[in-house]
Amino acid sequence: MHYVAAGKLADAGKELRKVAAAKPDDAGAARELGAVLGAVGDAKGAVEWVQKAAWLEPHNGLTCTMLAGYLIQDGDYVGARSVSDRAVKLAPQLRLARFYLGIARWKSGDRTGAVAAFEDTLEVSPSDVPTLYCLAAIAGEMDRTEEAVRYLQQALAIAPQSGTGWVALGAAHLKLGQSAQAAAAFRRALATDPNDKAAQAGLRAAGAVPPRAAGNG
Repeated sequence: MHYVAAGKLADAGKELRKVAAAKPDDAGAARELGAVLGAVGDAKGAVEWVQKAAWLEPHNGLTCTMLAGYLIQDGDYVGARSVSDRAVKLAPQLRLARFYLGIARWKSGDRTGAVAAFEDTLEVSPSDVPTLYCLAAIAGEMDRTEEAVRYLQQALAIAPQSGTGWVALGAAHLKLGQSAQAAAAFRRALATDPNDKAAQAGLRAAGAVPPRAAGNG
C-alpha cells in the first residue's frame, strides 16, 4: 500500500474500500482497511471491517487482538472483553491481547480480573510501562496506595522522563503522608516540565516552594 507508506491514510482508506468491495472474502484487505480507519479515528468503521476479517479468519489471534483494541476505542468494553479473552487463547504470546483483556475487564467493572490480566501481561512483557501504570491506577482506586507506589516506581525506573508518572507518584506519597518523598517526585516532574501546574501545586501541598517556572521572569 503506497498510500499507507506515504502517510496518506485518507487515500489509503478509499483504495482499500475498493479492494475490500471487490474481494469480499479477503480477510487481509478487510483487516488492513480496519487498521487504516482506526488510524484516522473511525473506531466504528475499524470495528466493522476487522470484525469481518475475524469472521473470515476466526482462529487468527492477531485479528481478534486488533478487534478488541478497536472495540475498546469505541467504548464497547463488554464486547472487547469477550473478543480479547478469545485472542489470549488463540495467541497467548501477544502482549496486546492480554493488555486489552485487562483494559476491557477494568472498564467493565472487574478490577480483580483486570489485575490478573495485567499481571499476565507482565509475564509476557516484564518491562511493559503502560501495564504498570494501569496496575498503579487500579491499586489507587482500591485504596492500596503503597501498592500503587511500587508500580509507579517500577514504571519510572524504566521510563523516567514521564512527568505525569512523577506527579502520580508524588500524589500517592502525599496520600500516605510522606511529604519529603512527594516533594522529590514533584521536583522530578518539574525537571521534565518546569511549567507543570500539577507538580507545582503538589510541591506546595507537600510544604515545599516550587521553583520559578521558565518564562516567568
